[in-house]
Amino acid sequence: MRKTTLAQDESTDLVHGPPGELVAMVWRLTQDAWAMSGMPYPDYSRSEMPGRLIRANAPTSVASEL
Repeated sequence: MRKTTLAQDESTDLVHGPPGELVAMVWRLTQDAWAMSGMPYPDYSRSEMPGRLIRANAPTSVASEL
């Protein structure tokens, strides 16, 4: 392991492939992370999913939400 900056990183070990395959790889990592966390897998419906709408012209201060 070594510490570098993005400007210094010349690695070519990026994974190339169709978007569907890349999403499938991330999905597998997500499943593994949930399994290692010991927490139950979320089972809410799409309409109940947590989320937040940020409009382009809205102030970006998070402090006002606390």
